[in-house]
Amino acid sequence: MFHSLTANAIESIFADRLDEFYPILSYHFSRAKDRRARRYARLAGDAAFRIFAIPEAFSHYTQAVGSLNYQLDQAGRDEPTSEELTHLFGRRGRCLEL
Repeated sequence: MFHSLTANAIESIFADRLDEFYPILSYHFSRAKDRRARRYARLAGDAAFRIFAIPEAFSHYTQAVGSLNYQLDQAGRDEPTSEELTHLFGRRGRCLEL
């Protein structure tokens, strides 16, 4: 509950500059087992990838895949699109190449 409250507060207070908080939001939503964890982990990975912070990007993409596995175990709710899967696994693979 604490993690959910924290993430929701960050989303609300810093709505105009969420890109600065993608890793933090990803962390708190993943601890709260919230479906938004995958989105923020992907966004954090993309932000890190853009600036060639490859280990960080890989970590975020791995977290997104982990939250994907959790969500699919929960009766398939919030199923990912094929584009999202391609993006996550493609970028993760690219991180390994680099």
